Amino acid sequence: HLDIYNDGPFKVEKVPAVFGVPLPSSDDPVDLKDLILVGADAFQIRPTSHWPNGSIRWLMVEAIVNVQPSADRAVVHLTKGQRPRELPNIANETNNGFVLKTGNCTVRIEEGKTVLCKVEEVESESIPDFSIQLSSENEKLGTLLSRKVLLENNGPVTATVAVIEQYKLNDVTLTLSQRCRAFKGQRDFFIESTLRELFSSTPTSGATPALNLTRL
Repeated sequence: HLDIYNDGPFKVEKVPAVFGVPLPSSDDPVDLKDLILVGADAFQIRPTSHWPNGSIRWLMVEAIVNVQPSADRAVVHLTKGQRPRELPNIANETNNGFVLKTGNCTVRIEEGKTVLCKVEEVESESIPDFSIQLSSENEKLGTLLSRKVLLENNGPVTATVAVIEQYKLNDVTLTLSQRCRAFKGQRDFFIESTLRELFSSTPTSGATPALNLTRL
């Protein structure tokens, strides 16, 4: 089982949670379809690494956990059991990007000359003309070499759309990654930005990634 702690009372009945679960090496592989997360309203599970024999080493678990609003601790159990009815995925592809629907928030990612994250609806109320630019085209980063818009993760609990750009700055190649993530039932979403140095023609001690996480 896993204990989930909060800094003070949860104040809500359902909270998003993301955690990893290590598994021992085994010749009898785990069937993910047989696993359930007791204590969660919804969950999705995916392997992130494997042992040399092919069995799963680490599982990524993403869930909406049922909690007591007055409590600061919740407990979930990963065990075998019958899966509940499948829920629809958060993200769907459109002609020029993706749309993410949590049930309380609708966010559209549109790719054109730039990539925009548009908030269309929050708790059934339309949001007029509110958007965030996920592509940079920042001259300080150098010359834009390439751009990709990817649906990195998609399930009934959470979905992530990534905008990955490569820039050339003098002898250095930089990768700027910006990710939009939404969770089931939530009225907000997350924007995460990372900037990494890939390689250069001169030796360096290595660049530390810059990380910025914004909740909107």
